Amino acid sequence: GDPALAGLVHGPFYSWIDQDESKLGTSVIAAVRHVLGIAKHHGPFDGIYGFSSGGLIASLAANIANDSTLQQKLKETAVPRGKRF
Repeated sequence: GDPALAGLVHGPFYSWIDQDESKLGTSVIAAVRHVLGIAKHHGPFDGIYGFSSGGLIASLAANIANDSTLQQKLKETAVPRGKRF
């Protein structure tokens, strides 16, 4: 975070998206995969919502049936060992 804010806001802080820009695509795909896995194992749900980067992940997951590019990326990207979703 911004060093000027040190001491004003206390963590921990979490994000769906890796702060390293070189890992942006991979982290978004992993986050969508995780949300879809939760929906599969604990659903059905009437809807999904999120705030900030969570809103991005929620909208991608909710639109997966219409997004052939993301569907393909989910198939191409390997699931890390030890991960359930």
